[in-house]
Amino acid sequence: MELLARLLNIGEEARKEIESVEDMNSLNQVRVKYLGKKGAITSILKFLGSLSPDERKEVGRVANQVKDSLEDLFKQKEGSIKSKVLQLKLEEERMDITLPHSWRKMGYSHPVIATLNEITTIFVSMGFSVESGPEVEFEDYNFTMLNIPEYHPARDMP
Repeated sequence: MELLARLLNIGEEARKEIESVEDMNSLNQVRVKYLGKKGAITSILKFLGSLSPDERKEVGRVANQVKDSLEDLFKQKEGSIKSKVLQLKLEEERMDITLPHSWRKMGYSHPVIATLNEITTIFVSMGFSVESGPEVEFEDYNFTMLNIPEYHPARDMP
């Protein structure tokens, strides 16, 4: 029954170590230390063959209980570590969605317009000025103010 006491003692030590672990590497090292091929619980399970059938049954049952409880603790601790890592990552990558969007200019100028603008800046730099007027001229501006009579053939165009 010395194996049972040693097994329970190993289980308690493992629980304390699992609770004190803060990162995944340390957790994996603790897992290997207790549940790995050369782990503490595995080494006890190797002695089962040398025990009597009644002792083997009892030690095997307790060993499986300890092993299952440790695996559950490892899963819980792994989940809590992953959630902490995710929380830290979310805090680092946090984005303020209330900030205004930086708008990008969409599209480009037509090549003819770009050339016209370039020519205009050249002439303005030489001292010329840019004048603008209405894009559509009325009959009054085109003919009457230019003293073209009413019967002139240019006024007949549709």
